[in-house]
Amino acid sequence: MGAVTLTTDIWTSRRTQAFITVTAHFMSPAWELMSCVLETPRIAEAHTAANIAVILAEVMENWRIRDKVVAIVTDNASNMVAAIEQLKIRHMPCFAHTLNLVVTDTLAAVTGFQATRKKVKDIVSFFHHSVKGSDVLAKVLEQAGSQPLKLINEVETRWNSCHDMLKRYNDLHPQVTTALCLVGRETMLITQSEVEVIQAVIAALGPFEEVTREMSSEKMTTVSKVIPLIRVLQDILKDLTNRPCIGGSVAKELLQQLNRRFASPETKYLWAASTYLDPRFKKHAFSDGSALQAMQDRLKGQLRPVEEEETSTAEVEPTPVAADNSSIWTRFDSKISSFLQTTSTPGVRPNLEMRRYAEENPISRKQDPLEWWRKHSSLMPQLQEIAKKFLCCPATSVPSERVFSATGELVSHRRSNLTEENVNMIIFLNKNTFL
Repeated sequence: MGAVTLTTDIWTSRRTQAFITVTAHFMSPAWELMSCVLETPRIAEAHTAANIAVILAEVMENWRIRDKVVAIVTDNASNMVAAIEQLKIRHMPCFAHTLNLVVTDTLAAVTGFQATRKKVKDIVSFFHHSVKGSDVLAKVLEQAGSQPLKLINEVETRWNSCHDMLKRYNDLHPQVTTALCLVGRETMLITQSEVEVIQAVIAALGPFEEVTREMSSEKMTTVSKVIPLIRVLQDILKDLTNRPCIGGSVAKELLQQLNRRFASPETKYLWAASTYLDPRFKKHAFSDGSALQAMQDRLKGQLRPVEEEETSTAEVEPTPVAADNSSIWTRFDSKISSFLQTTSTPGVRPNLEMRRYAEENPISRKQDPLEWWRKHSSLMPQLQEIAKKFLCCPATSVPSERVFSATGELVSHRRSNLTEENVNMIIFLNKNTFL
């Protein structure tokens, strides 16, 4: 195992016991993106940065990967961020979680939206808790020939849940209105002007929902998409700010929050290098020329000059060209000798590999960047090692969150006697099927 990126998050079981899941992500020699669950230890003490740092250090020591960890991806919780800082490892904020904060802060700041939001939440709550109301709505949907869909409730801790709630309500607005009238709940009705507000917010939040879904479900490398997607969202929101009324104000607030949360993303080395080393994007995803140059210089500095390579590879020297002053080939032989000396000079290899990569045309966005590197790695032996190091990084902490979302029932009331060690072991065996 070479370079490794970790994701981690804390979760609480039904027995109100806290666990911390740590997942590892790395690239195989054959350019296959690999991931596994390392451990899910119990956190019996307070969730302080110091305690979290101790647990993470123990996990890395147990697996002997402390010096291989490139970054640790977590949410933006202060204790998590501080814990990674104490370990002196690069912290990478979860991209999806940060986008969710952009949306949350925006919706809280937009004037005139909260009242409409509350009305929709009250309607959803009514149909979820009223057997009569739920039955009436189901019959109305059936008579209208609509799918038997249910309203979605907003959950504060679930990404995009506000967008999902509003979109589902908007899709079922006529049927919900009819059902409310049939059960005598006319005071809860959403007005046409409020429907327009809902539709404007859905339009503004739609791109965020799409980006979050793509970054959370993507099985290929995702970290290289961060910068391109930030730029895409900025462009979309700039266009939406010209819309009238609340639609434009929501887009404007989203753009401000996005720029605040992702200030100068191209100066973040891990994001920038990953983007550049993804053959789908290369330099074309950058809008800041100075940031691009700084990243390229730093990247080049990580490549070893020829004289620093291992003796086993340096022993094979260019065959000297024999001097033959009487030969008609003298001038040509001299030119070849000069070229061989130049290409063996320390410092040429980094420039050569960087130039080779830069001269290759970008591939289609729908193509697999790892497949491209698999075919071209022999041409850039050093650069491909750095690409493996960065492209194995997930952009979100979703992998660790999926573990406890899928296995939360493991520590249920029916299995209340499971020990901490058994919880750790069962999750490990359940999730690491490839081992």
